[in-house]
Amino acid sequence: MLPNNVILELDLSGIVQWKEQNGGLGMNKKDTNSVKSIIYALKEAKTNKKVKALVATFSDINCNSVTHIQELREAIKDFRSSGKPAYCITENCSMKDFYLAGAFDHRYVIPTGTVMIHGFGTNIPFVKSFLDKVGLEFLCYHKKEFKTAGHIFTKESMTDEHREQVRNLQEGISEIILNDLSEDLNIDVDKLYEIFGNGPYNTDEAKELGLITDSIYKREMYKRLEEDIGLTASPLSDLQLKHSNFITKFLFEYKDHSFITSIKRYYNSPSYMYCDRFFSFIKLKHFNRGKNQIAVVNVEGAITDSKAACNALKQAARNKKVKGIVLRVDSPGGTINASDIIMNEVEKVKEAGIKVVAYFDHVSASGGYYISQKADKIVSNPLTITGSIGVIMGKFYITPAINKLGITTDPLYLENHELAKNLSPLYRFDEKGEEIIEKNLSKLYNRFVSEAASGRNVEDVEQFEELCRGRVYSGAQALEINLVDKIGGYFDAISLCAQECGLNDNNIRVVVYPKNLSLVQKFKRMFKIHNNSFEKENEEGEASVSQINLIKSTISSLVQSSINTFPGLSSLVRFLPLPNFFKEMMFLGTISHSSPNSCYSNFILTLTSKSPLVLCPYYTFNNLYPF
Repeated sequence: MLPNNVILELDLSGIVQWKEQNGGLGMNKKDTNSVKSIIYALKEAKTNKKVKALVATFSDINCNSVTHIQELREAIKDFRSSGKPAYCITENCSMKDFYLAGAFDHRYVIPTGTVMIHGFGTNIPFVKSFLDKVGLEFLCYHKKEFKTAGHIFTKESMTDEHREQVRNLQEGISEIILNDLSEDLNIDVDKLYEIFGNGPYNTDEAKELGLITDSIYKREMYKRLEEDIGLTASPLSDLQLKHSNFITKFLFEYKDHSFITSIKRYYNSPSYMYCDRFFSFIKLKHFNRGKNQIAVVNVEGAITDSKAACNALKQAARNKKVKGIVLRVDSPGGTINASDIIMNEVEKVKEAGIKVVAYFDHVSASGGYYISQKADKIVSNPLTITGSIGVIMGKFYITPAINKLGITTDPLYLENHELAKNLSPLYRFDEKGEEIIEKNLSKLYNRFVSEAASGRNVEDVEQFEELCRGRVYSGAQALEINLVDKIGGYFDAISLCAQECGLNDNNIRVVVYPKNLSLVQKFKRMFKIHNNSFEKENEEGEASVSQINLIKSTISSLVQSSINTFPGLSSLVRFLPLPNFFKEMMFLGTISHSSPNSCYSNFILTLTSKSPLVLCPYYTFNNLYPF
């Protein structure tokens, strides 16, 4: 039972991400904050009469996605629309902290803290000179001039087109943020722009400028909050809280008025409750409403394999209770083949009479846009990075690098089969090879543009193509040029999907595909054998040969799916004087698509003393954000 006078407490000291963390090696659920769960809790708390206020503590929020900060802001402002107060306090208020704090009506920073707001800007890294030093060259071909993902390897600074689109994106995103904060703080946008350009500020300066409410410690903030809502008595312990109904009934039955007075005092005292605990109270209410279901299919990270997304779409479509699907996309793109297969599966789902609404989260660009372009409707967060309608191909030319290591090769090809050299990282593309690449790039680019135009019901394809050419846009900019249908958040996408299906969004059940597996479940699935059991360990307790081979083959398949975007990376490792299994382990540890923000599997190659070449993810779309 939910106690009276709940003050909802939000502690954002851990990792802030969309989904709940399952826990695992070095990771605990308590180390993470699920944005989705917090928003669910705030939506319920808005109308729950027992919830009286919200209080949040955070400092330098560990959140890679500004779209998640924006969704939290909207949920907090929606909570405040019920007339309930929202307090927050930070130690050092970073740019993300300040953007989130703007949604609260009471904003505090401790006396020694700093409001770390500063001008909007970004730095784009380029590694061509470094690659030159180690004898590596990235041979990159792209359509069109704004498709600049490979420039970090091939240029030493931004081209005019690159600079133009980064500037355009900066201005679009900073305009949204400044307008939001201008409304929150009641400060003119031009004045706020000037304030941002002259930061950071100490707490006295920030208070004088109207950026914060006051500079106090956490204890004082809680006291002010309790006085604000008229609750000042001390709360009971969790044990007393758990049995409060029984105690009240017992004492009233035996007319013990002194204890009854104490219980009544309890019911006028605040009960602080963390969001995750409050969410557990209301979880069933939100996830088991109605017979009709809206399925959410998550596509996150680099799109290098279509199986998971297609299987999720098929499972959802087979469920007769599912009336619509929200395709939640948080991906910078990937391979054209995987993206095309997923798009085709979306079309099949639509042919089966199921409505599909795409929701663009943090990044939904290139292949992320490709898989969504045939959806019935597209909803985008205003701060999403999207577009990038274009294609890119390339490979690393590694011969000078391996020559420096004392490695040489001696080619031998059959007569008239010399074109095969173009697929090898040991050779540059010859004239014929470049001609073939240009032909394929043109075909793929034209298909991308035509499919996007078809999905967006555009008649003038030539005019539409001028807006493509590899350009990236914010979600708000994408709305202006008809790349998306609506600006909103995750729950707006669910509501729109329900409306498209003719359903009331207050009487639906939301189900998520694929299921969020625990670490143990992931290992079970990874090492599953056909007979659904492992061979028994031998008498010494050592793993069986079948188990070892299974693990090796699993790692090998994971590695291959991670590096198949650019040919040359796998070939490069074959030259390293290391055992095969160690090579696979090294790649598994250094090439990863676990970050949903990895961009096109771009990697920096660094020389080390023990292993000649180690690869690690470097460039992401986050570099385009102005803070």
